[in-house]
Amino acid sequence: MAGKGEFDSEGAQPASQSKAARFNAHVLKKLQAAVIKDPEINLAEQFPLEYPQRLTEMRNPIESSPKKTKYNPPEADEDIRRSLCPSDPVEIVFPLSDAVAKLIEPVSQTAEGLPVGLSQRLFEVLKSSEILWKAPFARQKVIFKCSAEIVVKAIRNMECFTKYTALQYLDRYKSNIPVPKPLDLDVRRLGQSGIHSTLIENTPLAANSIRYWQICEPFLLQKGVL
Repeated sequence: MAGKGEFDSEGAQPASQSKAARFNAHVLKKLQAAVIKDPEINLAEQFPLEYPQRLTEMRNPIESSPKKTKYNPPEADEDIRRSLCPSDPVEIVFPLSDAVAKLIEPVSQTAEGLPVGLSQRLFEVLKSSEILWKAPFARQKVIFKCSAEIVVKAIRNMECFTKYTALQYLDRYKSNIPVPKPLDLDVRRLGQSGIHSTLIENTPLAANSIRYWQICEPFLLQKGVL
């Protein structure tokens, strides 16, 4: 039997399955991918924000006590929306669709300086949106339902836009494949990106979003599209 901290010879996975261990495994995977992409990359810049503090919290969870002041559980701190600021400028990488423009219309028509108003509205939309799916570490990747017809996949540190252009390609050349239609792509200064897309018609809400991102996306990665 493997001791604490040792690796399983068959699966090459740490024997411990604690939250801290899974967090480190996730970080290591990201670092390895970064080195493959650029062997001379500065790894210090690739670590997640507040990495030491987050790891410490996971290794030493706070125990609840009636005498102590209430605190936000680690799960709440993992919400990607906690790192967003309504005053952060937004860069529109791909033009807003009519559906998304209508969603943000109340602010965009009245705010002075469109980028600020747009950022405020997007912040409000995400804040009130329902979480459909989240990655094991929700600070990195979450899918939100913004309206009855629109979902957004929020991604931290998105380095390229092939996920969005793949949707464009499928919409244009493979329209028979049931994947969301691309609506727009926006990028915030703090590293969050949002891919707006439609829900797939005539399918259950949870199924259409999660089915695409958890099944179709790995398939496209395997085929070299993403």
